[in-house]
Amino acid sequence: MDIAVHDFAGHPFQVQLSRQLARNGHRVHHLYCDAIIGPRGLVADCDGDPASLTIEALATGSSVAKENFLRRFWDEYRYGRLAAERIAAIHPDVVLCSNTPLDALRLIQHHCRARGIKVVNWLQDVNSLAIADILPGRIPVVGSFVASHYLAMERRLLRHADQVIAIAVDFRDFLLDIGLVPSRLAVIENWAPLEEMPRRPRNNAWSKRYGLDDGRCAIYSGNLGFKQNPAYLIDLARAMGEAAPGDRLVVVSEGIGARWLAEQQAALRLPNLLLLPFQPYAEVGDMMGAADVLLGLLEPQARPFCVPSKILSYCCAGRPIVLAADPGNLASRIISGHDCGAAVAAGDSAAFTDAVLALLAHEPRRSACGERARRYAEKTFEIGPIAARFEAVLENVVARP
Repeated sequence: MDIAVHDFAGHPFQVQLSRQLARNGHRVHHLYCDAIIGPRGLVADCDGDPASLTIEALATGSSVAKENFLRRFWDEYRYGRLAAERIAAIHPDVVLCSNTPLDALRLIQHHCRARGIKVVNWLQDVNSLAIADILPGRIPVVGSFVASHYLAMERRLLRHADQVIAIAVDFRDFLLDIGLVPSRLAVIENWAPLEEMPRRPRNNAWSKRYGLDDGRCAIYSGNLGFKQNPAYLIDLARAMGEAAPGDRLVVVSEGIGARWLAEQQAALRLPNLLLLPFQPYAEVGDMMGAADVLLGLLEPQARPFCVPSKILSYCCAGRPIVLAADPGNLASRIISGHDCGAAVAAGDSAAFTDAVLALLAHEPRRSACGERARRYAEKTFEIGPIAARFEAVLENVVARP
């Protein structure tokens, strides 16, 4: 097959899938957006990459705005036009679209349908539901009309895709309710690139660089946007400072949430809070290895569909995890079901803080949770069987009239 994998975010496991599909004998074009701020995977050419793999950054000439909704619409529309034209020029048998903004996805699906290119929507989240939760409160009156527009658009795009691959069974009822034909739904859970994230020692080059070898350390890494409340981290930093002044809270992030944390740190004088920008992908293993506890956040309005991929990377690191999220969220179920740490209810900052402090104070418990997290990753994240499942879905879509 000739496959285009379009991952707007450039995340690690999507490009790992592209590499494996190319090793399996397919011609694979991996496309991602070069204009957004966020953690990225191995999107550069690597030694040993198959000749049938092409990785290409698509750039519009300016960054995609996330905080200005009007500019964001225009940026994502311009990007969608660029991506659609590039995919049309490649003319693959099938395009697998992941993390793609709705305005961009609409253009991609339109161009592909007109050219007989099959489209598989790799559904990471229901974006229109997030828009409906956020926009009416930020833009009175007009926001509700815009949200309704996106709700209708996403339902239409999902119904008209040649196939939908959802990342959790939690999507099933929603997708069937909007009219998706059951035969056009597959479920393949996300994973993290196991071989790219080996277990690293607690004291390593990264921890030494930032003076984290003395005392214990909790690390949050990832976006701090509308689905995460950074105030939890301020509460935690205060409590950690009172419980053990030598312990550190490290937050690795950029954007609006990171800027708010910097303002709070300056106002409240929190010497145990270390704020860092996103780290190079080659150093992510050492960064996670430097943690005694790894942290995740989801707000109560973040529906069970939203499964933070950072939790899966944390499992590879072999460190205990504390997550604040809906108990029904797949990430919460993984942590609780495999006893990898603590999953507390979204919206309960006190419970989140207590869970982190309890793990920091109990080394045997931390070690046992970390071992179980790593075992879960080793059992579940083998790329060969995962790629075979995607292969089967894509081959079926291409063969379908």
